[in-house]
Formats: sequence, C-alpha cells, structure tokens
Amino acid sequence: IEIATDPGGAPVAMLPSRPGLAALLPALSITHACGRVIALGLPASDPGVRVGVDLTGVEARPDSFAEQWLTDSEQLLLAALPTEPQRATRLAELWSLKESVSKALGLGLQLTTGELEITQLHDDGTADIQLHGMAAQRYHDLGGKRIQATVEPWTDGVLAWACLDLGDEPETTETASTPLKGMREARLRPQL
Repeated sequence: IEIATDPGGAPVAMLPSRPGLAALLPALSITHACGRVIALGLPASDPGVRVGVDLTGVEARPDSFAEQWLTDSEQLLLAALPTEPQRATRLAELWSLKESVSKALGLGLQLTTGELEITQLHDDGTADIQLHGMAAQRYHDLGGKRIQATVEPWTDGVLAWACLDLGDEPETTETASTPLKGMREARLRPQL
C-alpha cells in the first residue's frame, strides 16, 4: 500500500499494482507535531465518511495568531478564561479543531478565518461547528449530512479529529456534539 496525495493535498491510500481494490482502502488523515506522527483511518466498509486529524502543541503564541486565525466569537472563548496557560490550551484546541474539520472537508488551509467557526467547545471535548463560504459549499458539494469533531489532551499538546458523514441523516452544518463512534471508547494514547 502506498500513500499518495489527491489534487487537494490530502493523503490517499493506493495499491498501484491492484487499482481495482482502491474502494477497499481506508479514508486517511495524517498529522505531525510534538515529535509524533499520527494517522487516522476509517475502514472502507464505511465509504460515506471523510476524516481529519490534527495534533497541535500547547505553547504561548502572540496575540496576532488568535487575531489572524480565530473569529471574534472564538476569541471570546479565549478571553473568558482566567489564566494564560488555560488560554494557551484553548487556543491550541480551537486551532486543532479547525484544522481537523478542514482536513475532513479536503480543504486544508484554503479557508479564511470566518468560513469555519467553532461556536461551542463542550466539557467532553466535542465541538459545535458552523460552516460558511467555501467550507459550506464544499460540505454541500460532498453531500455532507453531519460533522462530528472532538479534541482532547495528548502528551504536550491536543489531538483533534473530525468525521464528515455523507450518510442519510438530515442535513445540518452543526455538529451533533457527540464524539466519533469508537474513537472516544478507544481512548487514544501515545505509545512512548
């Protein structure tokens, strides 16, 4: 099995010697940070799903980072926290969630700040997402029905993953506020 990239830069599993088996290969997303590389794959038995994963280090960042990459509402989610370490963690969570959802949409960093907005981050790590502009158009073009996004602490960073469901549920651009099926139960932890 080889990992190639699609025209948008997303990783794609391939079997060059057996192209007829392509439909049996998993949907993939890859991230690297904090000295780790993580690949998330979903079985080919669920072809109506796209995934995204992102690992982000928790570190002090200049105010200009939040001003450039977060919406006004997301910046309020930061300002509500009393200490700098809490704000640094929340900034990493918001960024990682945005990255994972963007990867699931197959857009990477092509979006502007306001096209993908985290409207709520729940205590269990699940997030409510609103899509606008290019993100909403891509969601519609793919036949999106639901986005699930979750973030949790991981070593010296945060790990977020998103699942874009292309199934038969009622269409919405907000998450169902539930973690990815099976992911939360697996409680992913780094192997040192």
